[in-house]
Amino acid sequence: MVMMNALEIFLRAEAVKIGGKYEIFPNTYAPLMVDFTKLLDMPRYFDMLTDILADKVREQDPDRVVGAFTSGIPLATAVSLKTNLPMAFVRREPKPYGRQEVVEGIINENESLVLIDDVFSKVENNLSYLKHIRKYNSQPIKIVVIFNYNIVTPIKLKEYDAELISLFSARDLLNKLEKWGKISKEEKEAYLRELKKCNA
Repeated sequence: MVMMNALEIFLRAEAVKIGGKYEIFPNTYAPLMVDFTKLLDMPRYFDMLTDILADKVREQDPDRVVGAFTSGIPLATAVSLKTNLPMAFVRREPKPYGRQEVVEGIINENESLVLIDDVFSKVENNLSYLKHIRKYNSQPIKIVVIFNYNIVTPIKLKEYDAELISLFSARDLLNKLEKWGKISKEEKEAYLRELKKCNA
């Protein structure tokens, strides 16, 4: 199979939706969506994607990967196996039974961590994960995602001592679709304006 980057994998897998109104965060709608769950039905594409993700994580040189519940769990599991890094995962809220944990696995205070998830929209969507991790670890956190909606500015993330790293962004996706003749330049600019409104 021809080597592809992450963006091309999603386009080839037809896991991109565009031109609708998609709820990417409660009461936040975007004109496009990247559907990671579609790749769970395509093991070869999933393997290729997590190879790319593992390489990106290696560049950060963390001590541990943490998967964000729920989509981050299969991604972090694959990355852990490919990099031999230990793994934990974090929920937004404690589970209502058993030990009622928010973090499963071990997170130590002095470890450098990478939090893995499929997409990043707003800080609020990840704030609960960051707060729960902070109960165990006060180090800066790198958030590595497949897709970034380009809604949040890097300055906003610095307030939470976090840095966002993505395999591709909404702008990357729209530029590629324009290059392939799937959308016009005018449509691309209209989509970018709509995404900007999401942060209002």
